[in-house]
Amino acid sequence: MKATVKQIKLLETELMLIPHNKDFETMFYTAEEAKNKPVKIIGKVVELRREYEKC
Repeated sequence: MKATVKQIKLLETELMLIPHNKDFETMFYTAEEAKNKPVKIIGKVVELRREYEKC
């Protein structure tokens, strides 16, 4: 299984998936397309931790 972190934005007639990784493009789906895609929301990001190099 592959997973990526995306922000979900609901528009009037579309679903927009906005990636947090700039290497990926934003995806747009109509309501009908979203129903038929093999996509599953598996969780919610609540915290991000990073390590930085010390100068």
